[in-house]
Amino acid sequence: MDNQNSGSAFTLNYAEFKADSERKRAFFAEAPEVIVSRSQTTEVVPQESRFVRPRTDSEFMAASPTRIPRDVYEEKNVQRAATDGALAMEATRLKVELALESHDQFFRGHDETLASVENPRKFLTTWRHWYLYIRRIATTYFVPLQLGVLAALIWANIDEDNYIYLWGTDKDKTMELGFTIGGHHVTLHFLLNDVFMCFFFGIAMVEIVVAVLPGGSLSPMKKAIVPLMGTLGGILGPISVFFALMFTMNALGGFDSYEHDLSDILKGWGIVVATDISIAWLVASFVFGGGHTAIRFLLLLAVADDVGGVLIIAFFYPSPYKAEFVYLLLCVAGCSLAFFLRTLKLKHWAWYVFLCGPLAWYGLLKASVHASLALCMIVPFMPKEIDTSEPNYFVKQWRRWREKRKSEAVEENSRSSSSMDDSVKPLETAGVVAGPLEKFDHDCAFFVHCGLFFFALANAGVRLGGDSIGLVTLAITCSLVIGKTVGIFAFGWVASTVFKFGLPDGMTLKHLFVVGIISGVGLTVALFVAQSAYTQPDLLAQAKLGALLSAICAPVAIVAGRLFRIVKVPAGESSK
Repeated sequence: MDNQNSGSAFTLNYAEFKADSERKRAFFAEAPEVIVSRSQTTEVVPQESRFVRPRTDSEFMAASPTRIPRDVYEEKNVQRAATDGALAMEATRLKVELALESHDQFFRGHDETLASVENPRKFLTTWRHWYLYIRRIATTYFVPLQLGVLAALIWANIDEDNYIYLWGTDKDKTMELGFTIGGHHVTLHFLLNDVFMCFFFGIAMVEIVVAVLPGGSLSPMKKAIVPLMGTLGGILGPISVFFALMFTMNALGGFDSYEHDLSDILKGWGIVVATDISIAWLVASFVFGGGHTAIRFLLLLAVADDVGGVLIIAFFYPSPYKAEFVYLLLCVAGCSLAFFLRTLKLKHWAWYVFLCGPLAWYGLLKASVHASLALCMIVPFMPKEIDTSEPNYFVKQWRRWREKRKSEAVEENSRSSSSMDDSVKPLETAGVVAGPLEKFDHDCAFFVHCGLFFFALANAGVRLGGDSIGLVTLAITCSLVIGKTVGIFAFGWVASTVFKFGLPDGMTLKHLFVVGIISGVGLTVALFVAQSAYTQPDLLAQAKLGALLSAICAPVAIVAGRLFRIVKVPAGESSK
């Protein structure tokens, strides 16, 4: 077997190496030796799971007849690794990344299937099976988010004062945790809206980056014209309906009893822009089936909608704190560091999130731009794939300097050094491996789903009755339900019929209409924008209830799907 094939399946391709904890610990201990001897081996190690018996040393040797015996290379190459700075750096980096991967094994457990289990009947009785089952249900049906909304409504209607005090939704009646960050008093509400939501928007940004990469749903751009036109309609339609209703109700004297100016009430226009990706995807799965083209169309539209929501938050709803724009240089530093990490070909997302993320987060916080958007600046620097067939820039420079030193030595010493180097090349022929971009989405999805329970619990609490039901509630609900449906259908029809761009295969105008209805569900981002749009408790309560009532689009879409006799396409099949 040639070296290229052997390298692509070698054990150091850790993204595909699913060994158990004992083998991982043994591998960490041998990392420097394995690195420096990699070019001499033709060993091929198959993908393993925690339920498959690892191969013994004799089986490894039998499968690798040309592998250098351990006692031959240990003495020579370990000493070489200790004196070669580039190899030592590679060895240290690899150990850290493999340690991170081993910690992720638990969270990636849902990749395991019964086909990889020696005793499926026994596996079904283990705690791990039930963890995977609960995880799958939670992420498929967005159970934590729904439970959070329900719990918040019950709590706020039983003891509203206690709810407000604990979650900090009213700055004058809130429980502080006793310390500040950048002049901001830290509350549970702050931790959820400004820290946790970084991961939510970061994962949304992953979808956007993947879509614009070659092969994505936005590449080439011609494929994305119709959904992007639909997105434009999904933004302008609700905003138009919102302003039309507001000015009409004001002309009829509807706001005469309000204590607020019309300009303050109109600040809620940004609430009606974004689509809740999670709920929309769930409803679309019921209406179209998991494999229908309309679902991919809807997800692309929803992601683009959320981009609009993110931009609206950043530019139209600045933080009430004093803006210190010089701190935006920290955002530049975070992005520069992320680019530097990209050149190092680091394979784990933790380097980007926990080294670059805090810089961008603090810079946005001090600049009075919503800090929750920090990872939106860092995620685009994460590579989707990493080509390890070539060394990174710094290893290249190290080698050039080392070769220059050798060329100045005598010919005999230079020849012996070159012979030594042939056997100690760092790990760089493993081929193309998965990068940190989709791993970040993969590893953090369950964490974000669980966190959405607490986000909904902290933001969806509205006391029903009294001031929580008003004209603002009506305007926001109608803007989402009517504005989204009409806007998406009208702009999509113009793009596909008038301009002849055409709908994706498997979609007709009736599918486009139902997609518009589903897009009217505004929950997560709408609740988030509401916190920034309204500081008045009565207007905020009405806005929250309006966002929650937009969930009526879900049953309406299901009924519309039945009336239009839409044929479901199961997951794994194509609607083309």
